[in-house]
Amino acid sequence: MSFSMMNAMGDYMAEKPREIVKIDLADILDDENNDFEVEGSTDIEAKNALLKDSIEQFGLLDPLTVRPAGGGKYKLISGHRRKLAHERLVAEGKTEFQKVDCIIRESDEVDAEQMLIEANIPNRVVSDWEKMQAVKRMNAIFEKRQQEGQKIPGRRREHIAAALGMSVSAVGRLEKIEKNLTQEYKDELKAGNIGVSVADKIASRPQEEQKDLHAEKGAKVKLVDLQQEKQLPVETRSRVPGIPMDRGEIILIIGEYGGRYYAGVCGRVYFPDTPPHAFEYIDKQQKYISREAAMDGAMEMISRDAFAADLLKLRAEETQNPPKPKKEPTEEAGESQVATGRGTLLLVGSLNEAWRRLAAMKGEEDEAARQYAMNRLNQIIREVQAED
Repeated sequence: MSFSMMNAMGDYMAEKPREIVKIDLADILDDENNDFEVEGSTDIEAKNALLKDSIEQFGLLDPLTVRPAGGGKYKLISGHRRKLAHERLVAEGKTEFQKVDCIIRESDEVDAEQMLIEANIPNRVVSDWEKMQAVKRMNAIFEKRQQEGQKIPGRRREHIAAALGMSVSAVGRLEKIEKNLTQEYKDELKAGNIGVSVADKIASRPQEEQKDLHAEKGAKVKLVDLQQEKQLPVETRSRVPGIPMDRGEIILIIGEYGGRYYAGVCGRVYFPDTPPHAFEYIDKQQKYISREAAMDGAMEMISRDAFAADLLKLRAEETQNPPKPKKEPTEEAGESQVATGRGTLLLVGSLNEAWRRLAAMKGEEDEAARQYAMNRLNQIIREVQAED
């Protein structure tokens, strides 16, 4: 079976004479799956009036398409507005329109739904909402066919585009809108308050942002506003200096957005006999008016985590009390031990002097490199002292 039911039925009808039968309006049931606009709005009612006048003057030029529904009844596949025109003519007392020309087609529910969609989308003016619903329903139809074991060659989106008379990109855009647009803006699209281009731009934004946008502007949102690049916060992260690398790290997070700042802190802690501990606290409420205030706020956040607070205390101790060299060995230890002790003393003394110089450096551009050097020196000093 071809994946375009209208084409398939056209081939079938070409092989046998086109049979048109008259069926009473009372025996034609509307398709409950039809969500294309039939009546109600000013625009559609103007078209309905013209269609009714045409049918009254020239007769029904395009028969209805129906399928057997059992019990002498038929389910309407396409022609809902033409059926409505006949019903309105009968209501005016023109009983000659009680019976309608119809073409009967044998089909199951899935085939009938696909024929309904294919008959309406390419052949009448439909809204963006109706197009989106048609794409959604066609995807569901193809999903059913695949579940039934039918193999669909090629890409589904290309089949849908061909069946509905759309471009592949237009189908993809409608799929994106249906999937990502919030219900508030779907309602606006359905009501015709926004177009598909605006809906596409809005659907590119996070759901929460869409809700905020709708609360602020509703449907009064312009495409030119949505096309402007949204300013993103500039976030910087810096390591708190003075913390031994083998004990962990604390990272201060500062974000700037539109002249306001937010703060956060994260890091890891490695204490003896304790599993590694990670932490992160970020408050993106832009409540600070300067970077300095945000830095203070980030430092205050460290106290929220007991392990991070202990790490900060260790950093204070390390800064106030740099590693001290061991005492020079006594002469009783022997000449070899004295020589080794003096060598260690000189080495540790040199390392401590380098540590003090690094600690005294302020305002250097590469703070991270300076801190790394200090931490590395601390580690080397401890290793030398441990081996002595």
